[in-house]
Amino acid sequence: FLYFIGEAARKKEEVPPNPCQQPTMADADTIRFLITTDNHLGFMERDPRRGDDSFVTFEEALSAGRVEYDCDAAILGGDLFHDNK
Repeated sequence: FLYFIGEAARKKEEVPPNPCQQPTMADADTIRFLITTDNHLGFMERDPRRGDDSFVTFEEALSAGRVEYDCDAAILGGDLFHDNK
């Protein structure tokens, strides 16, 4: 399952370079993927304290991929939702 992040939705903010990232090719030739697995959206959703944790964390991961790492697409593996409804 691929979730493409469109140019219109991308936030262009000035972000300092990631010291862990080692450029190997020119940015124009690079396709960046955000990979998440076993997100289990909806886990403990009825708990008054942790109800939105899985959704907030998933949104933070997508935002980091879009803003901090300028990812072109996200690969979602494993269980996206906690329960089949």
